[in-house]
Order: sequence, then structure tokens, then C-alpha cells
Amino acid sequence: MNIKLLIILILADCAMVAGYAQSSGNRQALQAMRGLVESYEHARYLSFDLLYRVRAEEDAGTWLDSLSGSCKMNGKNYWYAMDNTESIGCTGYTVMLFKDDRVMYLARPRAKATGMNPLAMLDSLLSAKDITATVSEERGEGKIILAFPPGSLYKRITYFINQKSGLIDRVLNVVKSDQLYDPEAWEKLTNHEQYAIMEIQFSHYRQGGFDESQFDPHRYFIKEGTEYKTTVNYQDYTIFLGSTDL
Repeated sequence: MNIKLLIILILADCAMVAGYAQSSGNRQALQAMRGLVESYEHARYLSFDLLYRVRAEEDAGTWLDSLSGSCKMNGKNYWYAMDNTESIGCTGYTVMLFKDDRVMYLARPRAKATGMNPLAMLDSLLSAKDITATVSEERGEGKIILAFPPGSLYKRITYFINQKSGLIDRVLNVVKSDQLYDPEAWEKLTNHEQYAIMEIQFSHYRQGGFDESQFDPHRYFIKEGTEYKTTVNYQDYTIFLGSTDL
């Protein structure tokens, strides 16, 4: 089964999701989401590991696929590696390496995604309306649940937050199954499950051990006049420009 685990972004999207919580009148959820964003942005030279895995909503015992990676961040800068993808985000540039295809994608950071890092939901969830948010706490673990209206890409997103550190332990996403498959594979399936569970586990949080050079885009490319060229370590990569103002 060819499941495509999506590389996802959390902090900027998390803040915008909190905006929907506010429009629904849930001030407590808005405050909790803002606090979550601030915990990551204020942590100095933070590293952690990620594990994505997927199963059908109806089958609690069988995980169909998994993907692991790691993330490093400091303030509004981030770096992550996940399977065959590596990326950094910093002032001025977003760089993504697609290692299997030997492609280097360069773009300007999105205006609303300054400080984004690869941990959470899809941009498309932001088009959902009438999100119902609830907040609870039990045994030192906070929980934020976002419930979406029928027909949305997501049915539910649950954040489990360590109350001592203020950081995420895991995220459970109930998402339409077709978002996790390559289109050709999805068309070949005869038994289409409507929703799937995607779990993201966060572990091994630590601080220090790297510096700002981790986020230097010129490790990947140099610019000569108006032309972008790869550095020696990436000389077999083809550069693709994703923004017109580069």
C-alpha cells in the first residue's frame, strides 16, 4: 500500500487555526494555542525527533506506514530532515531538498509563515469554517481538540501537550484517507476507507548542540548576479525557483 505521509507545518498554521477558535468564541483554546506557539519560538536551539504513522480510523491495531525525522529550530529559523526531504527556513529563503530527485527548491518565505517549522497541519485545513475547539487537562497533560464540520478535509485534530515543558507530546489527526495516498494508488483501491488516523509523535527534546550556521541557506547555494548555483556538496542537484522575486 503506497501511503504518502505528508510533510506538514505547525507554528504558523497553529496560530491561524487559533484564529478560527477565536471566531467560534473559544477564548480558552485561542490562549492555549498561542501559548503552544510561544513555547517553541522562545526555546533556544531546540531539537527533537518526529515519528509519523498512519492507520485506518476503524482499525486501532494496525499501523499501515511510518516515517521518521528530526527538527532543529531557534526562534523563527528551522531545519528538518524527513525521509528523502531536507529543508530550512530562515530570513529571506526557504530551501527544500528532494533527495531522490536531486532537486533543490528555493523560495521566499510565505508572509504568514515566518517562524514556521515542520510539525503539524496542512494549509488546506485553514479553509474550514465553524471549528469547535475544546481544552482540557489531566495528569499533567493538556489537550486541545479541534473538531471540524462535516465534509472538511479533517474531522478532528488533537494536540497532547506536556504541561511541564509546554511542548507537544503527540498530535492525532483524523483526515480524509485520499489525502494520504498517491492518486494512482487511491484509484486502484476497491475498499476506500473514508478517514484515516495520522499520528505524529514528538520525542527527545533537547537544547543546544548546534548554532545559527544550521540555518545558513548558503550551505546549499550561492547567488552570482541573478543566477543561483548549488554549492559543491549539492552539485548534482537542479535548482527550481519557486518565487518570482528571487
